[in-house]
Amino acid sequence: MQSRAEIRSFYRKVRQTLPTEAQNKASLSALQIMLKNNLFDHSNTVATYLANDGELDPSPIIKYLWSVKKHVCLPVLHPFNSGSLLFLKYTADTKLIKNRFNILEPSLDVTQVVPIEQIDVVLTPLVAFDNRGNRLGMGGGFYDRSLAKISSNKKGKTQIIGLAHEQQKSPSIPVEEWDIPLEKIVSSAQLYTFV
Repeated sequence: MQSRAEIRSFYRKVRQTLPTEAQNKASLSALQIMLKNNLFDHSNTVATYLANDGELDPSPIIKYLWSVKKHVCLPVLHPFNSGSLLFLKYTADTKLIKNRFNILEPSLDVTQVVPIEQIDVVLTPLVAFDNRGNRLGMGGGFYDRSLAKISSNKKGKTQIIGLAHEQQKSPSIPVEEWDIPLEKIVSSAQLYTFV
């Protein structure tokens, strides 16, 4: 079996080399799959991300959420709790800055912080996933640490949904004890549900 580092390297290249047209098509397809499966019907606040490094771009999803008056928030590197994320409100007027990883995020403003308990759905990026709902991220553990307290299988709790290109599906991903398997992953081709 390949190591996590080998899998990560391979699937990062896969997503980085997807042509722009395929990237755009994948983003729209993911939105359609989410709407068809009513994934936002019972949500008021949705956390997502801004695409980087070939990740499936949730921009069409964000625009849709704004159009139906849902609250959107984005992750920000936590200023005090190293290796964790905060979530801040995100609107079309939000000022964005580049963090230390050169990823755009909202400028830190404590008045815009959204407690994780108030988030109904978290759309998380990933590098690779397998058919058991295992998610391989960039290796920093930011999402795993930040979402560790969320139990997405209990009614009324935050639901964590991975977003990925279909080409990021791996036959198998080695699991570490801190990994949080996902209940749902929306790829550019379909909705995967893991129970």
